[in-house]
Amino acid sequence: MVDALRNAGALSVSLVAELDGKIVGHIAFSPVTIADGSEGWYGLGPISVTPDEQRRGIGSMLIRASLERLKKMGGKGCALVGDPAYYVRFGFRNPPELIHEGVPQDVFLALGFDQRPKAKMPRGSVAFHEAFLVKAWPSRSDGVAESDRCRPFCGQDFGPPLPPFFFGDGRIETEEEN
Repeated sequence: MVDALRNAGALSVSLVAELDGKIVGHIAFSPVTIADGSEGWYGLGPISVTPDEQRRGIGSMLIRASLERLKKMGGKGCALVGDPAYYVRFGFRNPPELIHEGVPQDVFLALGFDQRPKAKMPRGSVAFHEAFLVKAWPSRSDGVAESDRCRPFCGQDFGPPLPPFFFGDGRIETEEEN
């Protein structure tokens, strides 16, 4: 999916988390289309953290860092399909004004970056890039299916604090900085 987004020129933000010289997480964002014509909105996905490093805060740090980057780029908001219990901690909610056809409304979430009381959420159907229509990824030569290689991060209990790690944009952060 990431390759398809990159090849289409639709990969707006792509960050990796590196620990001890090894990539342990990745997050990507691409523009979405909203029926009312609102611009500057992005779709979060995919996000992944290697299984051995899950539940340690890497996914949370990737999300926070990339949402800040989108804001600095002039982004207006972000939409995703995911577990509401996880994404609410970042400010995502289930707005009745927006829908993603074919997806249960309770798992379609959005976050507008303008948090002023009178800020309006866009209205209508949200369409992600066609790369999201990929139904399966081929296995790699090592025999590990892509779906088993990097499962989505979705946990709340974190292990011991992580040492500093590298974001693909050249910044080094630690868990304490977030």
